[in-house]
Amino acid sequence: MNELFFPILDEAGWYENRSMDIEYELESLRREGFTEPNEAIKSLLKEFGNIRIAFKLPSGAVSDIILNVELAIGFYDTDANRIYERWAQEVLIPVGVLHFETSIILVSLNLNFYMIVERQLYLVANSFEGFLDAIICERQMYKFGH
Repeated sequence: MNELFFPILDEAGWYENRSMDIEYELESLRREGFTEPNEAIKSLLKEFGNIRIAFKLPSGAVSDIILNVELAIGFYDTDANRIYERWAQEVLIPVGVLHFETSIILVSLNLNFYMIVERQLYLVANSFEGFLDAIICERQMYKFGH
């Protein structure tokens, strides 16, 4: 993990070897018909789930990231999931929200991170660290569709 993220993560309540019970999150995904997360995604949710990572963008605006499956499902248009998966050409699982619940975070079984903003799908990064870097530092992302 990039050392620049440690202060932000520490302030959010993260600590090394954090492990929360994610059975409720897994049951929520099953109930909504999503693919069962693999061990890598389960590890991500155990370590970073249910913490609010607040940060300042280079533009000076304040934003946040929350890895919370239930919150993501609540905002996610599950009917559009097939369209997003077709664009991405891989299975996508909603795992969180960002920018004060205006965007949805999705992750693939290959640990590619995506976000949906106003029904537009973006490929953000191919790792959680890359995702943090792209979001916090406002890096360019690949936009699908339209």
